[in-house]
Amino acid sequence: MIQDTTFGRNTVRSLRCVVAFALAVPFFSCATTAGVEGGSRGVRRYGPPAASSAVGPEPRDAEIFHPLPEQGPEFWEKVMTPEIADRYRAVDGRSRCTVFVSDTLKEYFGDEVFERVFPDGTKGANETFVDWTHNESLIRLRPEKYSISDIQTLADEGYLVLMAYYYPEIAGHVAFVGHSDLELFTVPPIADLEGKRGNKLDRTYLPVMVQAGTYTGVTSMVYATNGWLRNDNYGSGVVRYYAVGLDERHAGFPSRYLEIVSTQS
Repeated sequence: MIQDTTFGRNTVRSLRCVVAFALAVPFFSCATTAGVEGGSRGVRRYGPPAASSAVGPEPRDAEIFHPLPEQGPEFWEKVMTPEIADRYRAVDGRSRCTVFVSDTLKEYFGDEVFERVFPDGTKGANETFVDWTHNESLIRLRPEKYSISDIQTLADEGYLVLMAYYYPEIAGHVAFVGHSDLELFTVPPIADLEGKRGNKLDRTYLPVMVQAGTYTGVTSMVYATNGWLRNDNYGSGVVRYYAVGLDERHAGFPSRYLEIVSTQS
């Protein structure tokens, strides 16, 4: 069971403010990010997310992240085509998000990477979210360190980035973060996004998702999670992003924020 509580979050925010003040680190905000209600009947937005308080990735972080087989959007253009989108489209309201992620990992990254991401085999999306919270092969891109822009940049620079969405009221979701220069298309199509490129969208629509789901193909985060959910939002669901470590030696790699806290304790 996910045990993220309001008390725990407020404590972390307060601690971050204290540490930032003591070290004169310019955190922008300790406020809660704007929320959203989402559901199976479409997107109900309560406004875009608040400005990120992330301090950004360090260059050495990316040195331990698993790269894609090739740079640029061309890799994702092979992974997701209109024919593949039709193959993985939702049937009778049931999407195949974890199957698509599993099959893609096996085909393009091999069994070794697949088994580290899915050590107990392919499961449902909510179960996968829970499993990934303690999967030592994954490096969580925590919101106090990685803004949405940072996460999109990692994907654009050619690293394997995963998204997990926990939404027990209906069903969760898992997907890849794709390159922002991809042309968006889905089965069925989304009229206001079809044919646009991710890097031409308003920033609040990022990151770009490569997925199987209600809308299978290349789309915006807004349509992947039913609204303006961002990294570690609470309310209608929880979204988390992960990079895949190059190997088991990189298990549990801490964020810069946690390193600062540990050195001051």
